Amino acid sequence: MAVYLIGRWLSSFTYSDYRETPLEILQKEFARGNITEAEYLIRKKYLQ
Repeated sequence: MAVYLIGRWLSSFTYSDYRETPLEILQKEFARGNITEAEYLIRKKYLQ
C-alpha cells in the first residue's frame, strides 16, 4: 500500500506541475482555427 501511495504522489507532480508555454498555446489556437496563418506567424515571431 505504501508503494502505491508513494507512486501516486510522485506521478502527481508530472502532470500538475506542467505548464504550457506561450508558443504551445499559440500553436493550439492556430490548429483550432481561432487565428489566421498571418496572425500565427506574427505572434510566433514576437515570441521567439
